[in-house]
Amino acid sequence: MVREQFTRVFALFALLALLAFTGGSASALPGGTALSPQAALGDDDTGEGDDDDKGDDKEKKNEEDDKRDRGNEKADKVAATRVITVAPACTFDAVADQTTCTLTADLGASGAAARRIIVPEEVLCADQRTTSPALLIGSPGTITGDDDSSGDDGNSRDDDDSGSGNSDENTGAPPGAATLTLAGNVSPGGLATTYYVETDAGLFPARGLGLVCAPADAAAPLPTATLESDINDSTGAIMVLAFDCGQVADTTNFDWFGGCAPAPAPGQLELSQWDGATFVAVGAAKTGTTGELSFPQLAPGRYELHEPATTWCHAESDSVNAQGEVMVAAGQRSTVWVFHCAPPATLTLLTPTPAK
Repeated sequence: MVREQFTRVFALFALLALLAFTGGSASALPGGTALSPQAALGDDDTGEGDDDDKGDDKEKKNEEDDKRDRGNEKADKVAATRVITVAPACTFDAVADQTTCTLTADLGASGAAARRIIVPEEVLCADQRTTSPALLIGSPGTITGDDDSSGDDGNSRDDDDSGSGNSDENTGAPPGAATLTLAGNVSPGGLATTYYVETDAGLFPARGLGLVCAPADAAAPLPTATLESDINDSTGAIMVLAFDCGQVADTTNFDWFGGCAPAPAPGQLELSQWDGATFVAVGAAKTGTTGELSFPQLAPGRYELHEPATTWCHAESDSVNAQGEVMVAAGQRSTVWVFHCAPPATLTLLTPTPAK
């Protein structure tokens, strides 16, 4: 009892000495927090004496905040891709029974100019007749050659008997425009499509409407957009496209879409969803021979991706939040591009054979 009273008196004197040293200002104490004599004496009636309990509560709160901000520690964060859009405008020629579509890329406030637009083959709803040199058919990693795309680079578009190939002749399009001529009556529509736009700074994905073909019966209405099997009015999907890039010395300025090719070897990715408290595993899937995989019929929300066997060197998405989590919305498909880099080459030192 005497020892406890002595301890309290000593603590009070220590506090008075500290206040005298700091000029009596409580704000000069660590953290600028006022300390009462009752707190110094350990008086629990003020509610301030239980420092251990307060410290535990604060530590627990910090852990919960860190967990919420960090999410799944296994997940690899995804960067937001550059915002570029492609707008197709189509004109139907009833006499020739063909449609010429001009695709225009909007690169926003970057000031960069589009050199070429790459259109995926699945966008073509009708037989292709001609394209201009500023438009190619294919996907990143499968396009080769320079602006003379009518050569033997796999992108020649001379599919009819007219020999027009990749010519702007008789298309009515301005020189350098990205134009595509298809058989029949074609108009912009359907679900959003991923195009690719080549600029002086590299190759970038872009979003825009696809192309819809009119039925053979001219009196029938144009088909309306229909949701595909991986999404519906209440669910969305995540499409993953994996690429192999070889050795990349500078990941800051590397042209990811122009310098990498679709990954041929299958790779597994794990998906987890935020349930309000933590990330919960949803499932896993493997990419195919073209580096593609899909997580279909997902509830709207926040998702994280993780590669258990390796770690990507770069990833981008057209639907991502500030924390690097993929966002899924009903009726929409979120695309994630994953890039793998080879480890740097190592030199193997040869051990000389001792002379006999």
